[in-house]
Amino acid sequence: MKAEIIAIGDELLSGFVLNTNMQHIAKALLIEGCFVQRGWIVRDKLSDIKDAVEAAMERSDLVIATGGLGPTIDDLTREAACQLFDTTLVLNPYLQEALVRKYGALTDPVRNQATQPKEAKILSNPVGSAPGLLFERKGKMIFFLPGPPIEMTAVFDEGVIPLIRARVDSKGKWQARWLYFSLMKESDIDPLLHEVQKEYPELCLGIYPAPGLVSVSIKGLNEEEISRAMEKFQAAFPQNVITLEKGSLSLTCKKIFDERGMTLAAAESLTGGLLGEIVTRTPGASSYFLGSVVAYSNQLKKALLEVNEDTLASHGAVSEAVAKEMAEGVRKIAGSSIGVSLTGIAGPSGGSSEKPVGTYFAAITDGTRTKVWKRRAPGTRQIITEWAVNDMLASLYHWIIGSHE
Repeated sequence: MKAEIIAIGDELLSGFVLNTNMQHIAKALLIEGCFVQRGWIVRDKLSDIKDAVEAAMERSDLVIATGGLGPTIDDLTREAACQLFDTTLVLNPYLQEALVRKYGALTDPVRNQATQPKEAKILSNPVGSAPGLLFERKGKMIFFLPGPPIEMTAVFDEGVIPLIRARVDSKGKWQARWLYFSLMKESDIDPLLHEVQKEYPELCLGIYPAPGLVSVSIKGLNEEEISRAMEKFQAAFPQNVITLEKGSLSLTCKKIFDERGMTLAAAESLTGGLLGEIVTRTPGASSYFLGSVVAYSNQLKKALLEVNEDTLASHGAVSEAVAKEMAEGVRKIAGSSIGVSLTGIAGPSGGSSEKPVGTYFAAITDGTRTKVWKRRAPGTRQIITEWAVNDMLASLYHWIIGSHE
């Protein structure tokens, strides 16, 4: 099923509001086997809305438009829908009654929101006042959904997805698989992408870089071809490929720690707490993550992490020896199964010929084994710290999976 998404609103084109609706819809449609072939953003202008929906209907089986269903002067989507589908606005008494129960009084905004296109199927909005609308023409589904993300998500997830799921033909269902590679760049993987694309021209391949992590998507209708393509990537980069839960390193770490009843503590210098912040974005992280000590100064490295003063004097804060003692120290004070550390130079100043900006040392220890490594991350201060965090989480994945399976 081919799909298009249309976001309506001047606030989106001005950059005042981030278009999270399109992201949510596109991800969900991919999971349901739909191929999203185009996304639009159009102004709050009647002719622009009509033109966009009309064009999308010519190309696609499924059209989803968001925004412009409210009661204010710039909400023109209902009027556009009426003109497109040759219908009129009428008061829906059942909807009006439901809105009065929700808001407690029959106000002008309630009357406005209860007035909807006569030919549309009404989709309940459990969060706000503007319902979703569904029109069907020549086997195609055209949805109009409210713009506020919390309302759009509720109507889409509860009202739209079940209708799409019932309509998608399993034989023509778009399949999508993802592969993730740690400590690689786009340029490392791109030659193989071209090779695979030539061998399987019907597949749709994509590559998406993040600091220290590259994602590759393989989409198509032929599941056997997708599997063979995946095997090529896995065989080419066996040391770098990782299996992620929902594409998230932090969620994956939680899963593998929880499954083994293990705990983690971190000592951060280079990353200034970013590792702890990313780990705790995952709900329930307290099941395994005991905490992070941010020891930026040498004084705190000595006082909190028991890093030896002679080690600091002999090797400097950015060194293999200090990274090792930081990891050992945080594991000791936290009583965790594993202790990790990151110390380095994020820049833009502070580098040297021996240790240029982007140099960092990382360590993992479980009290029996200790691994320490040195890397140099490219880019800005933000990219360097994100790279180091992704490196650490991916390294934890390999450390635990490799030693327990």
